[in-house]
This record gives sequence, C-alpha cells and structure tokens, in this order.
Amino acid sequence: MRDLIRHFFAGFFDREALSPQGEPEANVTQLLGFLAAPGAFIVLLLQFLHSFRGWDLAEIRCFFISISMIVVGFLVVFEWDALFPDRRDYQILTPLPVSLFRLFLAKALAFALFVAIFLADVNFLSTLLWPAIDSAPGLLGTFAAHLAAVMMGGLFAALSMAAVQGVLIVALPATAFRRVAVWLQTALMFALVMLLFLSPALAPMLRGSIRQHSPWLYAYPPYWFAGFYERLRPAVGNSALLRLGNRSEEHTSELQSLRHL
Repeated sequence: MRDLIRHFFAGFFDREALSPQGEPEANVTQLLGFLAAPGAFIVLLLQFLHSFRGWDLAEIRCFFISISMIVVGFLVVFEWDALFPDRRDYQILTPLPVSLFRLFLAKALAFALFVAIFLADVNFLSTLLWPAIDSAPGLLGTFAAHLAAVMMGGLFAALSMAAVQGVLIVALPATAFRRVAVWLQTALMFALVMLLFLSPALAPMLRGSIRQHSPWLYAYPPYWFAGFYERLRPAVGNSALLRLGNRSEEHTSELQSLRHL
C-alpha cells in the first residue's frame, strides 16, 4: 500500500508539469515557498493599516478563507489528470495482485496527502501571525479558530473540484469526457484566477449582503465559511452569519461522502 501511495503521490508532481529541465524536488520546494509567502505578507501589511473589530474582522476573515479556497481549488483543477487512476495505471497495476479497492484507496490517500500539504503550506504562516489581526483574548482559541476555518474552506474547495471531475467521469462516455474535461478545466482555472483578483472586493461585501438578504450569500462559498468562523469565534454575533456556518458544515460533509463513493 505504501508503494502505491508513493506512486500516486508522485504523479501530482510530474516533472513535465513543473519544469522539463529542473529537479522535481527543487520545483516543489520553490512552489511551496511561493504559495506560503503571500498570506504572511498580507497579515504583516494589514496590521499596520487598520485595527479590525466587528464586521471589519469578519470580512478580513472571509478574505483569508477565500484565498485558501481559491488557491487550493486551483491546484486541484490544475492536477485534474492525476486525481483518478489513468489508463497507464490500469494497464500496469491491474495485472498485479492488487484489488481495485486497494488501488482506489491508495489514490484517495495520495490525494488527501497532496491537499493536506498545500492547505498547510498556504495557511501556516498567516495562521502563525494571525494574532496580529485578531487580538481578542485567548491566543490558543485565536489560532485554532482561524486554522479550522481556512482549512475547512480549502478542503471544501478541493473536494468540490474533485467531485466535478468525478461526476463527468460517471456521466460521460470516455471520448466525450476527454473533450469536455479540457474545456471545463480551462474554464474553472480562468474563473478561479478571476476570483483571486476579485476576492479583496467580494469579502467586504459580506456585511451588505447579509443586511440586504442577498442571494449571493448562498452562491459564494467563502461566505459560508465566514459563518463557520463566526460560530467558532464570534466577532459580530449576527444570526444570519451564524446560519451560513451551518451551510458550510452540511456541504463539506456531503462532499466527503461523495469522495468516499
């Protein structure tokens, strides 16, 4: 099982997908460093610009949740070809005395390890520095609530992107899947990049959307996890925001069930 997990995990870091001339380990290290830096930089910058309380704090929480979800979601979409066993895997591994259950279990564990590494990388430094933004009493609670919210949001995004491909695989014939998957992958990557640039504008809309009972509250998942964050560590005590937290937990549980199927 360990060899299978190592084989599938290595598939996420294909040499050709990163740099044809470079070493895979060096490329992965550079990528991890590149993704870890922005969150820490933004926290350090914000602590000198503004004091966050109440709705301001809830909105900046939403912004960091958005970053976690968008970056991890983009990585999963970028690695779509490695999410499920491909034809080469079937040709090489199925003649071996390895059951399909063990094959898919190893693939699922490799995917979980991939997501966990990048979730931790994207959010670790910003979580470590987060008390500079949220200076409320209870340092351990501050760390735990922020880490739980951004990790749950990123996990939801990763499972959502994987579920989209899973539905396509089940619903479409192989030839149609290959054509549709390329176009959909491109569209999703474009949408996620756009959301990355729009997230600084979308996060401050949280308060206004709640006051106006906007349907965007239910169309933009980072708002749900801002509600989940509010349940863990209240900043405004708004009942509508707390209800959004219930939505985040329900959808994450549903996606975890789909992934296990």
